Amino acid sequence: MSNFKKIRNFFYSMYQNLGFILIFPLIFFIFVPFCRLNKLTRKFLGKKPRILWAPNPIITIHYNSKADRFFGYKSDILVYGLNVITEWNFFDYNLEKIFKNLIFYPFLPHLWIFLWAILKYDIFHYFYSNGLLFSSGLAHPLELAYWLELPVLKLLGKKIIVSAYGSDVRTEEITRKLGKYHFYLDYSHEDVLNEVGPDSKIRRRVKHVLKYANVALSAYDMIEYTPSSRNDVFYWAIDTKEWQPVYKTNNKKVVILHATNQPKYKGTRFLIKTIEKLKKEKYPIEFIFIQKMLNKEAKKMYEHADIVAEQFLGGSHGYTAIEAMALGKPVMSYLRKKEYLPNWNECPIVNTNPENLYENLVMLIKDKSLREELGRKGRKYVEEVYSLEKVGERFDKIYKEIW
Repeated sequence: MSNFKKIRNFFYSMYQNLGFILIFPLIFFIFVPFCRLNKLTRKFLGKKPRILWAPNPIITIHYNSKADRFFGYKSDILVYGLNVITEWNFFDYNLEKIFKNLIFYPFLPHLWIFLWAILKYDIFHYFYSNGLLFSSGLAHPLELAYWLELPVLKLLGKKIIVSAYGSDVRTEEITRKLGKYHFYLDYSHEDVLNEVGPDSKIRRRVKHVLKYANVALSAYDMIEYTPSSRNDVFYWAIDTKEWQPVYKTNNKKVVILHATNQPKYKGTRFLIKTIEKLKKEKYPIEFIFIQKMLNKEAKKMYEHADIVAEQFLGGSHGYTAIEAMALGKPVMSYLRKKEYLPNWNECPIVNTNPENLYENLVMLIKDKSLREELGRKGRKYVEEVYSLEKVGERFDKIYKEIW
């Protein structure tokens, strides 16, 4: 981030804090009684809560919101911008143009969006790193609005569900102690500070969330960083009707696909080295490396693949593995602990780290029938764990418990 942006964010943060303090009496004397009365009325009439997912443009919430709707909830998504793989139609409200517009920016859009949202929604789905009132993305002690948002939502009678996505909870200290292989293996301490900030900031955010959230969710390797979180929901949904399996390809060579926007994070260097070795040994392979590609375009590439090599350091699979299994592809990924996954014994991912990467790739390259068997098992696994019906059922249960 440039110095100009840092200075701008600092002054905007202070400006927003002042605005939040000035508007707080309005929230306390008008919005609190209105929201609480509205909640009682809706519950008396038997209406379901209205749900908002915000504000990170992560593809999983696109499907999680669809899972909510599958069970009859009004569920919307609001984001402040897109990332390199997501598209406009993934989200109901994309406010990127407002926040890039220097005319609107000084008029505290975060505050007005927050006030609009508390009138419109009953349950707020956030991540550990931010909410609607964030400004720079990673809150610091001067951002009072960030630290007050969850207590204010509680005061208004709103329900808060927070789920981890990775870097919002992952501290360097714990990560480096997890074992020989971990997500920060190829990162220096300075790299970690530049990308996610110091551990003290992350721990403070997690503690804050765990104090105020009605339900704090975590899963996969992220359970290492979120003490007292609920770890049994496995909240990465996918639309299995939209992602139809392609078990067989007509490739003359075995196509090995790897997709990541963070090569150091996923152990890409180990895979590339192994691919080069296999090519020298004349194995009939083709390697496809996907970076910074829209999800719909990447999906077409996944369909063409024979093997999806996901990650080899972190100890837990990511969302790419779920997409690949939904498409009926055999997946290679490093899995550290049974506790990280649902239905460990049924999970068909080939457990792969740098030490057995070569052997596992050779096994899959040589055995076409094994690839198809793993692909079919992966599809079944996703249907039983990550479909809209299954994830929606788990969220439906939570909503009924807290509403």
